[in-house]
Amino acid sequence: MQQGRLELTDDAEPATPALTHKEVIAEVAKRHKVLLTKGDPVLLVLTALEVIAARMVDRMSAKLTASEDQIAARTAQQIAASQAYVEKTVNAGVEFYSRRLAQGSADLAKTFAEEAKGVLEPFRLQLEADRLATVQSERRAVLAAIVAATGAGVTLIAAAVILLRI
Repeated sequence: MQQGRLELTDDAEPATPALTHKEVIAEVAKRHKVLLTKGDPVLLVLTALEVIAARMVDRMSAKLTASEDQIAARTAQQIAASQAYVEKTVNAGVEFYSRRLAQGSADLAKTFAEEAKGVLEPFRLQLEADRLATVQSERRAVLAAIVAATGAGVTLIAAAVILLRI
C-alpha cells in the first residue's frame, strides 16, 4: 500500500480508483468550502481508515477464498453424486429397454413362426398330396410291371408246358 492511497488487494480491481490526499483536499474544499493542509489531522484519520479498510479487505478476501473453496468442494461432490445417479439411472433404463426389446423380439419371432405356419400350411398339404399321388402312381406302375412280368411268366410257363407235351 502506498502512502496517501486507499488500495484493495492486488487481485481485486476497485470499483472506483483510490483517492490521493490531494484529491481528498480538493473534494473537501469543493463540497464544504474548507481548505485542508497537508498535515491536517483529517488526513491522519483518512490514513487510519485506509489501514483499517485494507485489513478488513484482507480478512474478507480470506473468508471469500475459504467460502469459494468450500463451494468448489461441495460442487465437485454434487457433480460426482449427480454423475453416479445419472449413470445408475441410464444403466437401469438401458437394462429395462434391453429386456423389453429381447422380449419383444421373442414375441415377434413366435408370432412370425405361427403366421408363417398358417400361411405355409396349404402349401405343405399340397406337397403332401402330391407326394402321396406320386407314391400311388409309382405303386401302380410297380404293380403293372409285376402283373406284366407275371403274365409274361405265365405265358412262358404255358409255352414250356405246351412244348413239353409235344
